[in-house]
Amino acid sequence: MNKAKEVALEDGLPKDSYSILQVDLASLSSVAALADKLLADKSRKLDALICNAAVYLPNQDKASYTADGYEMSFGVNHLAHHLLVRKLLPLLQKTRGARCVIVGSITGNSNTVGGGAVYPLADLGGLKGAMGALLPVCLRVCADSLRALSRS
Repeated sequence: MNKAKEVALEDGLPKDSYSILQVDLASLSSVAALADKLLADKSRKLDALICNAAVYLPNQDKASYTADGYEMSFGVNHLAHHLLVRKLLPLLQKTRGARCVIVGSITGNSNTVGGGAVYPLADLGGLKGAMGALLPVCLRVCADSLRALSRS
């Protein structure tokens, strides 16, 4: 929270132009509470939702788990973001020109352990919407996460 305040101050953002809110992505109830807090303010607009936080634990000896019992990487990097986007989608949809951006840095980042070597390599199809063979994988992961969320 303090670092976010420092960055806003460094960038010269007017105090009334942003909100800093805390969330624990390893807890789906924390994610839901954040979304509910945002949705409770009926005058609130949401121009952009950027899902960038993640855990990456390539050297971890054994699995760790979220508060909800999911493997940490899957729970934080996928389920938490999926729940946040799903809950905030109505708010994004009512804001003209709003965008949702989901960042997956490790697949394209060659300066970290495993970076640039996570297979299958990301293929954005020249940003023309071509997903090729990746589409069935994406659909299966989305369907699995929806089932997991419906059980929580």
